[in-house]
This record gives sequence, C-alpha cells and structure tokens, in this order.
Amino acid sequence: MGSGPGELLREKTREGDDLDAVLALAIRTKTLGLLSGGFDRSETAIPTRLSDELARRHEEILAINLRALTTIAKVAQAFAEERLPYVVIKGPLRAEQVYGSMDVRFGSDVDVYTDREHYRAAEQVLERRLGYKCLVPEDDTWWHDYLGEAPFAAPDPSAVLIDLHNQLQQPGGPYPRDVKSFVENAETRAIGRASARILSPDNALMLTAISFGKAVRNAEPWIAYAHELTYALHQMPSSAEETLTRRARAIGIGRLFDEFLRSSKALFGAPITDNTPESRKRLAMSSCGFAPHALLARSRASWRWTEGAVLARSARFSRAILREAQGRMAYRTSTRFD
Repeated sequence: MGSGPGELLREKTREGDDLDAVLALAIRTKTLGLLSGGFDRSETAIPTRLSDELARRHEEILAINLRALTTIAKVAQAFAEERLPYVVIKGPLRAEQVYGSMDVRFGSDVDVYTDREHYRAAEQVLERRLGYKCLVPEDDTWWHDYLGEAPFAAPDPSAVLIDLHNQLQQPGGPYPRDVKSFVENAETRAIGRASARILSPDNALMLTAISFGKAVRNAEPWIAYAHELTYALHQMPSSAEETLTRRARAIGIGRLFDEFLRSSKALFGAPITDNTPESRKRLAMSSCGFAPHALLARSRASWRWTEGAVLARSARFSRAILREAQGRMAYRTSTRFD
C-alpha cells in the first residue's frame, strides 16, 4: 500500500534513532497499533525490544477497548430503552469495522452522537440512569453549543469517559448537511448479547474526512485518518471512490473530501526515498503534525473546503469564520482541561 506508518517510522529505526523516540512518534500520530501489521506486510525485521514493546502495547489497547465496549453496551441499551436516536462514532467498533481487529486503535473515551433536539434528554439519561456526571457546567456555551459536545465521567474513576456530541465538527470547519442520515443509516453491531448502533462505512469515512480537516487546520497529525481511508478503499469495491465522492458532494463536504483523497493517495502511493520530490516529503511531515504554522492557514483551509460558486461560497465562508470567532469568544470563559 505504498508508504504506510510503519515505513515512515522504520527509517528512523534504520538510522539508529532511539526506539523510545520511534514509539513516541507513533503515539503522537495515533499509528502505534498499525506498526506491527506494517512491519509484517513488508517482511521487515525489527529489533526484539521493539517487537516485544509493540506486543505489550497491543495487549494494552485491547484491554482499554474491552472496557470501552462495556460502556458502549450500557449506553446503547439505555438510549434504546428511552427511544433516543443515537450513533456511536469512532472508537473500537470503528477500528474493528475497518481493520477487523480490536487491538489496532483505541480512544481515551467513548463518543456518542445524538441530534440537538435530544441532546439534553440524552444528558439526563447518562446522569440519572447511568450515574455519570457532566464535567462542564450546563450553561457553558463553548462546550455545548460551539464545540458541540460535553464530557461525562462515571462514579468509578477507572471507567471510560463518555463524550456526548450534538454536532460533528468544530466552528470554522466544514459541516455536513443531512446529519440526520448519519443516525438513520446507522448499522447495528453486536457486543456479546448486546448491540450498538454505529456509523455505516460510507458515513464513517465522511466523519474521518472531517477529522482530517480538523487536524490540518490545527497543524496536528492526520496520517492515521489518511491510512484509514486508504485501507478502507482497498477493502471496498472499485466503484467505492466514486460513491464516496458523490456522498461527500451531497452533504456539502465535497471539496474537503477531494483534498483528503488526494493527500491520502499522495502519501501512500509509493515509498518515500531520497529521490522523492520535496513537496511529497513536506506532505509526509505534515501528516505527522510537523507542518509549519503559516499565516492565516486556518482561514485559507476553510476557504478551500467551502462549497458553492463565488457568491454562495463567500457567504458560507463568512458565516463559518463568524461562528469560529464567536466560538473563540465563548472559549475564553469556558471550563478548561489541561
């Protein structure tokens, strides 16, 4: 599959870099769980210490995900009994959906989406029925209205945190129209004797594109999102790329998805060597979160991804920038977590 996370990091191992630094970079880029598979597929021998450490990390990822699955099952059952529309996004069920394994990717929390109409009712279910406590005030507009989510902690401090979402993107970034279909077209995935609703494969990749956009705007690592798209496309029919592009156009994130697709293809299209063009090397550095912070980079990214012809595009872009500015004002008085 061309230049994967394992290949990008393998060069550091060959150069004699400290293995702890290699692991730190993998953790930073959210590709730690992908390294073993990448090394195996490329038939690359790696130091025993790295192999042992990766095996231990896979066990840790699996243990975290099993705890998360228990939480997901409880939340799914409670929401279903209260007849609240919801869908579990990201997390171990998405990793299993893409990679067929529960030990390649983990999250520090469980992400659940419901629409704004049912958001407060969902909060009450988490608090009164499941004993969770919201970690931010009820009137914190940054969290509930601009960020569109709130964290909930269980009475047991070792339990997995729940992030309850009422939107799928932060202010300033592309936002999908027809979010209702993300819930309506959800798939049901079994968790032992229980089950939970998760995003369909197509809609999950739409959300991955949005996560890519968020990472690019914030100069954060996005290689894991590009790998997910590339890996998923290899498992899907040849017509999937066209289908996904049409879906992105239909929900108003077509320009964003185009860039996501182009960047992913460029990153994983061929191995990175000494003869690789500088532009592609810069892309690889950007994918690991080492892109320089250019002036007005966030606004330029928002403009690139705004849909429509000149007048409509200008209006949508202006609204996005205004909402981002309002969100930043609200952030100044919000609850912070350092």
